[in-house]
Amino acid sequence: MKTAVVIGVLLAVLMVSQSYAEIGFYRSTPPIDEASMMIGGDLVFGSFGVLGHFRYGIAKRADLGFKTGFINQSDDTLLDFGADFKYAAMSVKEDYWPIDVSIAGVFDFKHLGEDSSRNNVSGNFFFFGAGAQAGRSFPISGSQSTISPYGALLLGIYHSDVSVRSYPGWDFSGGEGSKFGGLLAFGSEIRFNSKFSSIFELDITFADGSDTSASLGLNYFF
Repeated sequence: MKTAVVIGVLLAVLMVSQSYAEIGFYRSTPPIDEASMMIGGDLVFGSFGVLGHFRYGIAKRADLGFKTGFINQSDDTLLDFGADFKYAAMSVKEDYWPIDVSIAGVFDFKHLGEDSSRNNVSGNFFFFGAGAQAGRSFPISGSQSTISPYGALLLGIYHSDVSVRSYPGWDFSGGEGSKFGGLLAFGSEIRFNSKFSSIFELDITFADGSDTSASLGLNYFF
C-alpha cells in the first residue's frame, strides 16, 4: 500500500513537470483585419502534436483566436485546447513606430485521460497568462511576399490537478497545485500573398524547469 502511494506521488509529480510545453498561440502577426477570418494547422515538434486554429478579427486592432488538437509527451497523448485575445497596441503602419507591438491574454487547457501510459494517471493542466509580442514585416525582393520575424513573452500561472489510481477501488489525488511561469517565443511568418502564410515558431516554456518545442504552421485568410 505505501509503495503504491509513493509510486503514485512520483508519477503525479513527473506528469506536472512535463506537461507545460506548447502553449504557443501567436499564429498571425499582427492581429488580422476586422471581420476577417483565418484557419490553419500546426505540426509541433519536441513534444509531437497536431493542432488546428481559427482567428477572427473582432475590431480594427483586435482579434480572437482558438486552437485545439493533440500533444504527445513521453508516450502520453493530451487533448489540448486554448484561446487568446490579441490587441495591436502599436503599429508601424498607423502609429509610425519602428516595430509592431501586440498585447494579449491567454488561456490554455490540456487533459490526460486515465488510459495513459503512466499507470492510470489522469489530470488536467491549465495556463492563464498575459504578455506581449513585437515584430516587423519586411518585403521579399522580387515578389509580393513579406517576412515578419517576431518575439513574444508570456507570464502567468500554471495550475495542475493530477489523480492516480494505483489499483481498482483506490484513488490518490495529491497532484494539485499552482506555479508561476511563462513562455518565451521566437518565430517568423512568411506571407506569400493575401490568402496564405506560413509560420515557424520556437517556444521555451518555464516553471520549475523548462521545456522547448517548435511548430510549423500553414494559414489561410478569408
